[in-house]
Amino acid sequence: MFLVIDIISAATFGILAISAIASTYLFYNSKNKEREKETFDYIDDKFNDFLQICLDKPYLDIFDTADEKKSELNETQKKEEKIAFAYLMSIFERVYIFYVENRRSCDYDQFVNWTKTIKEYFRRENFRNAWKENGYGWDSGYIKFMESLYLKIEDKIRLEEINSNTEIKEWYEEYKNHFVEDRNNDTEKQIYNYLDREKKYPYTFYKINNSQDKMVGGFLVQHINNCVFILYIFISKNHRNKGYGSLALRALRNRYDEKVFFLAEVEHRNKKTKPWWLDQMFEEVDMKYFTPEINKRTFKEIESHNENDLMIFYGRAIMPKELKKVIEIYFRTSFVQKSSVSVKNFESVNKNSNQLDKMTDMIETKI
Repeated sequence: MFLVIDIISAATFGILAISAIASTYLFYNSKNKEREKETFDYIDDKFNDFLQICLDKPYLDIFDTADEKKSELNETQKKEEKIAFAYLMSIFERVYIFYVENRRSCDYDQFVNWTKTIKEYFRRENFRNAWKENGYGWDSGYIKFMESLYLKIEDKIRLEEINSNTEIKEWYEEYKNHFVEDRNNDTEKQIYNYLDREKKYPYTFYKINNSQDKMVGGFLVQHINNCVFILYIFISKNHRNKGYGSLALRALRNRYDEKVFFLAEVEHRNKKTKPWWLDQMFEEVDMKYFTPEINKRTFKEIESHNENDLMIFYGRAIMPKELKKVIEIYFRTSFVQKSSVSVKNFESVNKNSNQLDKMTDMIETKI
């Protein structure tokens, strides 16, 4: 008798438990559906607002079907176009985030169709220019998604990592044509040594290839924790002024998304390159660092120093303490000369450390 009662009680408890689980699932499922509907309604409302802008300002080439005959815009109208595209980008961001958060439950076909729309916009020069000027400050995943579409549409370059001596030789020949052989730049032997140096903070060589798979330039970068130092970037002389440098830098940033980039080798004397880096959304750090000049016979540092500027691109937030540590590591790995006698630390390291101390308050304020 008691056995039957126990079985009935257990069965009743099981039914109640299953009912509770089912009710919870249905509740959350209905909530998700409700949230999904609210999001789609929000996106629809915003896109309808964008269409209203298209109707109100027909002289702007912003509708999803590009104008065959473009209107000549004045400065005010150009600004209106940028603002309208920024509004459209915010709608695209909302679509992307919604899909990422609900990819298991939402209709993937809708996201595919939105992606096709974004690609069509990227085929237009005015939208590409708007993205180049406004493609920051968004969700990091969304930026990577948009950058990947942008680079595919441009289809001008691709990065190829290289690690064999034969490939390095080709890289070096192009590098040599770009950088004058003097005390400021690495010799062929030093370039090859980067392959074997600093396994903890490794160096990576990249070829910049065009759409015909021909090398048009190169990168040398160093990886320190969650940061990337750009030591060298160059574009071959007969391929300059074609947008390869900007696209290659975007591809590099997209490859290492959510990392902080430093431009480590901007010579202070070469002021004409600074505007270009500023256009690529790099910022100047309020410090200068000093590259030592070494007596090749004694391996001692001599009086002359090459004064350089440091520039930074914030792919993610970085705290002052972490920033200072990373730059200190860069100084140590860059300015330690390996000789047959011993490893020598140079006075430049101390000089740079003093500069680091001076800039900490500024960095803290800026971040």
